[in-house]
Amino acid sequence: MGMRGFIDRLLGRTAPASLAAAPLEDDAVPVAPARPPPPTVPVVEPVGPRRAPAEEVRDALASLARGVDAAFASGELRRLRRAAAADLDEDTALLVADYFRSRGEDGDATALLERVVGRMGDAAGRARLGLADLATSRGDRGAAVRWLEEVVATELGFPGARERLRRLGEAARPGEAGATLLAPEAHAGIGRYVLLRELGRGGAGAVFLARDEKLGREVAVKLHHAGGREARRVRLRAEAEVFDAVRCAGVVRLLDVRPEQGALVFAFCPGGSLRKRIARGDVDPATARGWLADVAAALARMHAAGFVHRDLKPGNVLLGADGRAVVSDLGLARRIGERADAVEGTVGFTAPESAVDSVLRPTLDVFAFGAVGAALGLRENGAIGPLLARCVAEDAASRPADGAALVAALGALPGP
Repeated sequence: MGMRGFIDRLLGRTAPASLAAAPLEDDAVPVAPARPPPPTVPVVEPVGPRRAPAEEVRDALASLARGVDAAFASGELRRLRRAAAADLDEDTALLVADYFRSRGEDGDATALLERVVGRMGDAAGRARLGLADLATSRGDRGAAVRWLEEVVATELGFPGARERLRRLGEAARPGEAGATLLAPEAHAGIGRYVLLRELGRGGAGAVFLARDEKLGREVAVKLHHAGGREARRVRLRAEAEVFDAVRCAGVVRLLDVRPEQGALVFAFCPGGSLRKRIARGDVDPATARGWLADVAAALARMHAAGFVHRDLKPGNVLLGADGRAVVSDLGLARRIGERADAVEGTVGFTAPESAVDSVLRPTLDVFAFGAVGAALGLRENGAIGPLLARCVAEDAASRPADGAALVAALGALPGP
């Protein structure tokens, strides 16, 4: 299939049936027909040049990041799924896989990454690493080890692969921040906290379910990834200071700090994350609006304390035992007014202005709030939909100013 045929398939276009026959050669002599030939069906070319598949995919992702209306978003998602089934270049396939993973669609992400690996191109190492991450997140230690072994075997110098493989082969132990604990029979601890199993992993560290032997309760222990001891202590101290400054019911509660082991201890939220609930597809609008109200209150407190979260997304919103939503992971939080380097962030939840060096403002979190609401399926909700559309406006000045403005706007809305 040629490039034009591929793009037609990507966009869902089909050629008219009368054009299926091969045209006459220039020097062919036509035979006079017994009756007039049927009228020629004109080919209507689209205005402007045809676009490459990678451009179509990036346009679709950019539209979804801007928080388009639900009907248009559904079309853009269909376009992404058609593209995922087609012959995307490796970098674009990795981008789409990352988006699917952000939506909790790990199966689709896995399929794309495995195709990239099969091509044995320059991006195969990154794809194998992504597959190892997916295996780790679902607790499949064997698969994670196999993918990392392939990275090491095919690309000896791939950054961090050998170190991650070494950690996967060991039980977590005190002082080794970020070590992976997957074997059910493995037991290790951070002081009085006995690590039970891994709950999740991110750029800053890994989070484990643990048991507080002193108080007889379950807690969550975040182990910062290994690094220079002093650098790790600085990261740990900075995150702990933000938690202390924004302490409120809407932010996960910090219980203990263990600087020597690079560990923070939090209240355990047994309801899991919004990312997992969204993936299950069983969220009713009234419940979703309640969770958004909880998140807005947490953002109001955070902004009043002078901080921007910068990484709000469904995976960083947890559900407590009482069913209320609490915001977690303040590792990227910074002071309002600081100038920050450009970041890519999580596709769909990062404001457009984050792609350039900019001054940090609460409207970054407001954009992410609107994207979380859209992920919860509320963009078409007659009551809250218009507010969410304002939150994800490309122009930051058109969004609600901060968390307090979100709380006020939610309070003024009618019921579901």
